[in-house]
Amino acid sequence: MNNYEENLKELNNFISLYKNNGYPDIDDYITNDNKFYNQYGINIWDYIRVSTTKQDFGRQIIELYEYLKKKNISIPKSNIFFDKFTGKKLNREQYQLLRTKLKKNDYLLTTNLSRLGRNWDDVKKEWYDLEVEGVNKIILDNDNLSVELPNEKKEQVTLSKKFIQDITFSACLYSACQKIEEVSQATKDGLKKAKAKGKRLGRPAGNNSTMQNFIIMLELITSGTSKREAEKQTGMPRRTFGLWLNREYARTKTNNMENLLNILKEEQKNEE
Repeated sequence: MNNYEENLKELNNFISLYKNNGYPDIDDYITNDNKFYNQYGINIWDYIRVSTTKQDFGRQIIELYEYLKKKNISIPKSNIFFDKFTGKKLNREQYQLLRTKLKKNDYLLTTNLSRLGRNWDDVKKEWYDLEVEGVNKIILDNDNLSVELPNEKKEQVTLSKKFIQDITFSACLYSACQKIEEVSQATKDGLKKAKAKGKRLGRPAGNNSTMQNFIIMLELITSGTSKREAEKQTGMPRRTFGLWLNREYARTKTNNMENLLNILKEEQKNEE
């Protein structure tokens, strides 16, 4: 099963879940057929992105549903594309697949500007590339950046309106990028503070991953005990033992297990 099929399966699961939990008409707006194309002769598409594989698409699916219901239109499931990757670069598989399908006068929906990317220059280029290609863009959280639908009265595009839209776009893009930078910097600052306080970062070590157990494993292995048995006796995982072994080899500038054992024992003696 490819990513597109997996995403479609996940979408169907969400629709089934929401239909039974407060959104009984969701499949009237996210459908199996393409009523929009049949009525207007053009396609409507939606792009959803989350930044990590641990996040799901639920919130953005609900936002899409609420918009469709408000506007009394529908979108076929096959026209919704999902990516679960960071938007710092526009090399996302499903987004690139969607880009090959977009035609002039089609509509592209997305929750907000940050879904198109997370870098000022890349998002700006993407936005204006879509403009040149004649793709109608709808940003669900910003009416000022969105065009009218075919069933809505179109406003005259004046120079003043284009000027205001450009200012709005730059302001929204700045806000989105600034927020991302603030989150990124806050994360970095938090890691620095934790490190300065001596906190161990990353996956916590097990209770058995101690220098004493490492030395005992060395003693067992150098005396002929298998690594599996040594692991069983000390409780120190073999993978952890291997990582520590490489680290201590580099630190002590030796690549002999018996030599390393003698060095570590001598170091322990000096510390006592």
